[in-house]
Amino acid sequence: MYFKIGMVWTNQDVWRALILYGKNQSTYKMALGKILLDYSRQNREKVPLDDIAEDFFNLYSIRMKNGKPQGAILGRKTIVEQEVIASAGKPTSKTIDIIKKKSLLEMVLQKFHNLNQKPVGKKFYTISDDSSYLILEKNLADLPLVSNNQFLDSEISSRWDLLEHAFENIHKVESLDVDEFCRRIVKKEKRIPLTGLIETLEGYQQGRCFYCGEPLFEIEVDHVIPYSALKHNQIWNLVLAHSFCNQNKSDNVPPLQFINNLIQRNEYFIASSHPIKNTIIELLGPTRSLREKNTLDSYKYAKGAIVRIWGGNPNYDPAKDEFYKLVIRSIGSEI
Repeated sequence: MYFKIGMVWTNQDVWRALILYGKNQSTYKMALGKILLDYSRQNREKVPLDDIAEDFFNLYSIRMKNGKPQGAILGRKTIVEQEVIASAGKPTSKTIDIIKKKSLLEMVLQKFHNLNQKPVGKKFYTISDDSSYLILEKNLADLPLVSNNQFLDSEISSRWDLLEHAFENIHKVESLDVDEFCRRIVKKEKRIPLTGLIETLEGYQQGRCFYCGEPLFEIEVDHVIPYSALKHNQIWNLVLAHSFCNQNKSDNVPPLQFINNLIQRNEYFIASSHPIKNTIIELLGPTRSLREKNTLDSYKYAKGAIVRIWGGNPNYDPAKDEFYKLVIRSIGSEI
């Protein structure tokens, strides 16, 4: 049984934990989650595995148009990717059979309910004795009844985006070396538009600005430690902020509490067993203490290179500045 502080986990709690914190070597769990939510809205109770395999095929036929990898193994496509490519987007009975056996029965259907390599107490489906169909449980049927059920869909989309980003960049890691004088030795990257990361990062800030904590609108991706100092776009240093907050911060160095928040955010990624954790570990170090040290060293370097602190006060916090938040709310009310 899963517990929060003082309460039992709901079906929605368990579902979100599986989506956000389950270990993923492919995007299969996201695809299955999306399909299961659709089935629950259709009030289906039993679904033939042939139908699920075909829905998998059709979903990936669309998803793969973005050209992003769907698995973590370098140079190897997932079985579903291989079948979509081999059949030129038109499923055959052989294709459906392969996906059913190799991708569903032998992989994602066996692992969907695992969290930290152990099965959770609540199940959203069971496999029939003859392995020909899924029996959808009441726990799944209850999910669309939750008032904010659309959030579950957006969370799957955000997680899927983040997986693709992780798989795309997992083998493109740059070294992060800091010498005794805190002069970072990095390969200089060209500054590029980062708007494509918005959906990827959004689910992990629960729709709120990293700096002021107000609900997000006019969203921009921001380098917490300014790009002008570090000259890279590594994801460990990227967050979502209001356009207003981002522009107000500009390339000033943020107060230290935001660096501490950034360290906690990155540890959140690592604790989620998400493939992007491997990127963060390679960039910042294998232990929390080393990752914290390298982040703080980067911050010290930026302070030496830029000098200016946002707000002119090392303790400035826009989340505690009621007038600043009033301005944010006023801007938001006009959107």
